Amino acid sequence: MCSGFCVESELWGILTALKLGKEKKISKLWIESDSSTAVDCVVQKRAEKSDAFTPLVESILELMEGNWTVRISHCYREGNRVADWLSKFGHSKEIGLQVYDVPPDPDDLHEILTQDSTGVSRHRYVRLKAS
Repeated sequence: MCSGFCVESELWGILTALKLGKEKKISKLWIESDSSTAVDCVVQKRAEKSDAFTPLVESILELMEGNWTVRISHCYREGNRVADWLSKFGHSKEIGLQVYDVPPDPDDLHEILTQDSTGVSRHRYVRLKAS
């Protein structure tokens, strides 16, 4: 079952991305989210009728239908550093949707774009519990 404010935020992000893709007549759209729970809700069509997010997941599934290819997958935030940077950047902006046809151009974003496009990898640090 889907739960939590963060999952709801991610689901709204997925829905918004789909709407923008439709508006811009994109024929192939790949959406990545760092919320595996949100991705599972959509990919496994897992929202239950008692789930508060069911209408949201159903709207996402409806938008995925049609004459286009949509892929939704989980990606750790270290695997999509540009999206992670934009998310943090958005916290400094007014509340509401910000759409950039051209990315903002601070030097650090340019460096991240270059690293992402050339395949520079980053390690993900995981804390292990002692047994």
